[in-house]
Amino acid sequence: MYNFLDPKLSPKVSSSAAALGSYEVTNLISENFSTKSRGFLAHTIVKPPVDITFELICPINIHYMILWTTLGTQKCTSLEIFARTNNKEFRSIAIANFTTNGIIFCNNRIYSVNNPPENIDQSFHLCFFKHTAFRSFTTANCIKVRILRTERTVPCLGKIEIWGKPSKMCSSVTINTIDRLMQKPLKLINEDTSELKPKNVVEDWKVPEEFKDTLTYEVMAIPITLPSGNTVDQSTLEKYIQNEASYGRSASDPFTGQKFTDTRKPVFNAALKSRIDMFLIKNSSQTETFTIKRTVGNKISINDIESKCNGIKRDSNDNLNKEAKRIKSNDNNDSTIVRNVKYNDLDENLNNAINKTINSSNFINFTDEENTISTSDTKSECVKCKSDNNLYVIPCTHLYCRNCLLDVCKNLKCEECGQEFSKSDPKKFHYKTN
Repeated sequence: MYNFLDPKLSPKVSSSAAALGSYEVTNLISENFSTKSRGFLAHTIVKPPVDITFELICPINIHYMILWTTLGTQKCTSLEIFARTNNKEFRSIAIANFTTNGIIFCNNRIYSVNNPPENIDQSFHLCFFKHTAFRSFTTANCIKVRILRTERTVPCLGKIEIWGKPSKMCSSVTINTIDRLMQKPLKLINEDTSELKPKNVVEDWKVPEEFKDTLTYEVMAIPITLPSGNTVDQSTLEKYIQNEASYGRSASDPFTGQKFTDTRKPVFNAALKSRIDMFLIKNSSQTETFTIKRTVGNKISINDIESKCNGIKRDSNDNLNKEAKRIKSNDNNDSTIVRNVKYNDLDENLNNAINKTINSSNFINFTDEENTISTSDTKSECVKCKSDNNLYVIPCTHLYCRNCLLDVCKNLKCEECGQEFSKSDPKKFHYKTN
């Protein structure tokens, strides 16, 4: 009796639902132990029912099936099993609701409640195939597992085994082939068996993804973890900050755009730094590491790195702040004071610069002189209501307040001198002092 989902027998598997991340349905028949232990986990948006179909090497007589229906905190509580022979339609051979961490479906002609299969978990729920589906599970070459209900989680399947024997309809050649395949030792693929491989075998050298800068995709010399959770090299972050400062923007997270603060700031990742250094030391013979930046042996202080990260806040008026330099008061007093900026001198310089610009021959004045009236020559008030607020001027130079202008615009004729004007002629009046 064999487990027909053993990788030696080359089973195939497919699913009707999308999987989450590295929890693909192919994990259930993988040769890699660590991959197989991850199991199948549907995407978070998937709801039952979910079908998982297994294609076997030949028609088999199923003795029993073991299904581990718990994967971490995810749990299935209702399953239905279908079987198919050749190209016929699927037929239901078992269905069960349970609350345990797994379930076992058995052939009731071989096993019973008092005589369950050997070497099984006694805490699993025991269920039997349907009497009416005897021909379906004794000549099945395709099995479908349907997840009907979960315990308020996503559909999952931690592990599955289908134990049985080749069906009586199989030829002796097929049976001998299966026996020969199962007698071959399976080379277990494990992530921890790399030391058992021959030294003369040349492996593809690869840098772990966590050692690479998220932006430049190069190995980091000084990893800095940003508030967004991404990790970049210190030189990359400094270049980004300098580029932002050239546009007058303060330092921020390159991925989220949020500005750095005292509580939300970049942090030096010392643990990752030590792993990168250890990786480079172990692989120092690799030619690919010759061009990688390193800091081993250099006098680099973590406080210096954090101080650079903490001091990256800049204001757009840095040029004005440079005027307030710190000077020493005297030899006996070690404290420093901020030199007062001479605002009077700055005002004079500003006025001189404005006058020089206005008097320049290239200066263009966009102010309509006709719309500006000197307050020394003319009394600025509405000719109708004598108000001096919110005034407008019309082509005849008479002033109207907003309310009176609305009345005058009905006739489009000045009530003071009788001159006509159009609706686009009134302009906002601006005071001009000599």
